[in-house]
Amino acid sequence: MAINSWSNLALSPDGKKIAVAAHGEIFAAGAREGGEPQRLTYTEAAESDPQWSADSTKLVYRSERDGDSSLYLYDFTTNTEHALTHSLNLDVSPIWSPDGKSIAFFRNRKELHVLTLDEKSAIKSDKVVATGELSFYGDGGLAWSPDSKWLVYVPLGVDGFSNLNAVPADGSAAGKPITFLANGQNASHIAWSPDGKYILFDTAQRAEEPQLARVDLIPHVPAYREDQFTDLFRKQTTPGGPDTPTQRTRPDENSGTQEQTPAEGASRRGAGAATPAKKIEPTKIVFEGIRNRLTLLPIGLGVRYPVISPDGKTLAFLAEVAGQANIYTYSLDELAREPASPRQLTSDPGNKSEIAFTPDSKELFYLQAGGGRGGAGAGGGASIHSITLENRTIKPINLTTAIDVDFDKEKMVVFDEAWSTLDHRFWNGKFNGANWPALRDEWRPYIAGARTGAELRRDINLLIGELNSSHSGISLPTPPAVRTGKLGLRFERAPYEKDGSLVIREIVPLGPASLEGSIKAGDKLVAVNSTPITAATNLDSLLEETAGKRTVLSIETAGKKRDAIVRPITTQVESGLLYRDWVESRRAYVDKISGGKLGYVHIAAMGDADLAQLYIDLDVINQGKKGVVVDVRNNNGGYVNGRVIDIFARKNYLLMTPRDGSPAPSRQALGQRALGLPTVLVTNESTLSDGEDFTEGYRTLQLGKVVGTPTAGWIIFTGAQRLIDGSSVRTPGERIQTLEGKDMEWHPRPVDVEVTRPLGETETGEDAQLKKAVETLLTQVK
Repeated sequence: MAINSWSNLALSPDGKKIAVAAHGEIFAAGAREGGEPQRLTYTEAAESDPQWSADSTKLVYRSERDGDSSLYLYDFTTNTEHALTHSLNLDVSPIWSPDGKSIAFFRNRKELHVLTLDEKSAIKSDKVVATGELSFYGDGGLAWSPDSKWLVYVPLGVDGFSNLNAVPADGSAAGKPITFLANGQNASHIAWSPDGKYILFDTAQRAEEPQLARVDLIPHVPAYREDQFTDLFRKQTTPGGPDTPTQRTRPDENSGTQEQTPAEGASRRGAGAATPAKKIEPTKIVFEGIRNRLTLLPIGLGVRYPVISPDGKTLAFLAEVAGQANIYTYSLDELAREPASPRQLTSDPGNKSEIAFTPDSKELFYLQAGGGRGGAGAGGGASIHSITLENRTIKPINLTTAIDVDFDKEKMVVFDEAWSTLDHRFWNGKFNGANWPALRDEWRPYIAGARTGAELRRDINLLIGELNSSHSGISLPTPPAVRTGKLGLRFERAPYEKDGSLVIREIVPLGPASLEGSIKAGDKLVAVNSTPITAATNLDSLLEETAGKRTVLSIETAGKKRDAIVRPITTQVESGLLYRDWVESRRAYVDKISGGKLGYVHIAAMGDADLAQLYIDLDVINQGKKGVVVDVRNNNGGYVNGRVIDIFARKNYLLMTPRDGSPAPSRQALGQRALGLPTVLVTNESTLSDGEDFTEGYRTLQLGKVVGTPTAGWIIFTGAQRLIDGSSVRTPGERIQTLEGKDMEWHPRPVDVEVTRPLGETETGEDAQLKKAVETLLTQVK
């Protein structure tokens, strides 16, 4: 099996080496030359998450060879490997201390451990320094202080909010909070300044744009440019010797020059200096008043994965614009003459990740997923690049190798990974009444008999089915499909079945044929790009790879042929047009049967794009009605139900009127999304997940009546875990309950007025559920 895409990039502190993972193995190579990397692990189980020691001679990484996740160490000076932890625990997120003497990691989401090693990398001690809900099975927020005396981690707190806590690395005292934000998503990466005086991290509530927060660990005294002139007159220690810096006393810190090297500020995935610092000042944390020492930096972009350069002058971070994550920098130099503003480093397609500075602070290394179909990221890996900060020169680091994969061995690994993932992460510790360990033994022979990857995943799905849970299963990423162009045409069935004739029955509004203008229902499509259409012709094959390209259709009308020039669209775009056409038909239906009194919106799902579409659909026409029918039938879920609820729950309480003008409700006048009208909700048995959460909120808050049929009862908060073969197993990890503590999984949300649509009703143009909803709402608005 050829390997040329990678994950888990780690740049060594001396900047000369890189470590990566691919297909469950760990590799290392020179940071400059590329070529074939050195393979470090040779197991059927998965290894991941390599991290360099401070002296750049050792790696620690996770391994699943012992059943769950243990930590192993590879020593390049002896080319040997040995286990650091060896148990049936889930040990994740290992991180070396800057002095290279200790490794911190999370165990089972509940414990923060610190392993102290001797000069031969044997364990001297293993201390639990913090407990609680600490990590979410992966790269949790965890960072060492530059002096290796403190750890910062991100436990869950009240109401699911997460904040940074600091704890002495020797366990001599309990951890204390250093931030107090009411946010649920904090610290995709923690960046500790090289001088140890402040920490940067990203923070947000879900569905909000993340911001960059700074917390000063000691009261901050600004640097002044005027001091640079004063330093010109400082005395010299000896004739011809270096100047002695002018020293200023700052609160809560010792005087003296900070001699900081890049390694001192290295946190997770960072890079530092090859030589140790002459002197490392102790990191101090003044907990008193720290709540008031948090500020938000005016970046103006959604910030993820902040990293501070070894010299402390530059911040690098990831920001997503137009669906692509790119790398930006931001000056942290207080003495810079120009105000700081974000500077974009990369602009090419493909999401970036795993950014790390070189020791001289002049370059960044990073991973880049494929920007197009079939790119490097298609299977979950990415290519390695470096970029210079000064002139933005990008250099690919091409690593290529090959490994032998024994399917009969790997399928058992995939099975164990899937079982173990759900063993640790399934929302119900009693597994919905299933004997999960016994099921593992029962299904192992079936897995052993699987002959293909498809059979393997089918068997694992049958095993997962024993849990009787929604939002679950295993799948392989779908390979890029052939882009078949769509014309926005529907054809008559009878002529096609008779002799293959394509007689146009319907033209999709705003589709390619509709925009062309001359094509009408009843016309016949007889050729595409000069290729005649016969009874044996596959129209899709003629339209392969034509999306977005000039395409010539031969159209026959009453026996006369002519050419029509169109630009086909993708299947996804055509599906969207068909959906919008359906929405407009439902809006017209409601308008007609309500006598123009009621408006209508449909919410297809609960994602960001769906929320944006709702803002568009609640237009001035809907706002001008006496009430609005809200339709969530066939809504397949997402996560923005709370924001959607707000739109319908907010009530107006003030009017704003300009001189000689018309009054307007204050919420609308000030730009807040609020309907402020009576509504009725329509659901059906295909309303799923977050669509059901919305339905529950709508009923609980008594926003209106619910009409239709009860929802599906598929209500679990889920994620996914990638396995060694590239497949992903879904992880239904959090139960959803009503305020009374009742589980919503398996329990459809009820309706106030139950209406079932008769079979065949769609063909008649009628809609019994919408009709009843209109009748129900009209009783409120008369």
